[in-house]
Amino acid sequence: MPKIISCSLILQVQSPISFISSYSIKTKPNRAGHNLCMLDANKGLAVENMAVRVLLRMIKECIHVEDMLGILAMLSIEDDAVMEMSWHRAFSHVFFVIRETHCECIKKYCMVVMHRIFFTNKTKRYELRVEENDHETVSTIKRTGSRRAKGYAKEFSNISAPVELEPRLLEINFVGSNEK
Repeated sequence: MPKIISCSLILQVQSPISFISSYSIKTKPNRAGHNLCMLDANKGLAVENMAVRVLLRMIKECIHVEDMLGILAMLSIEDDAVMEMSWHRAFSHVFFVIRETHCECIKKYCMVVMHRIFFTNKTKRYELRVEENDHETVSTIKRTGSRRAKGYAKEFSNISAPVELEPRLLEINFVGSNEK
């Protein structure tokens, strides 16, 4: 593998996603992918080149999960990345990882990603509530997580309080309806 001289040289030679994907199998991706995504210009470029999809696939396949979540957390600053995370059901992947890992760093990265998705896409409230009712994932982080993860979990606590999951039917009376 050629020696890395600078991030800008890598971006001109090949797309960041193919670089991250090929590099992560051979060595620790934290050095390449993490460094590529440090620059704001590279974050946008990585999102355009489907980095979120690749990262989520690698997380799902349990390939360098901690490093992939770290990169995903950095990319979550980009609104387009958050939209793509929502589209590819990152919430469910993140919840699964939180439940299955004992690593505090991974849980912290998961909470960063969840926080960004949740507060950008308010439609995720129902999904968060269902997860809390079924597994108490956020409550567990709030009790046992690292300081930073606990901080994110506390922000979810008011929102994720257990609620009735059956949707209620609302009766709507329209003005001018035929009522007798």
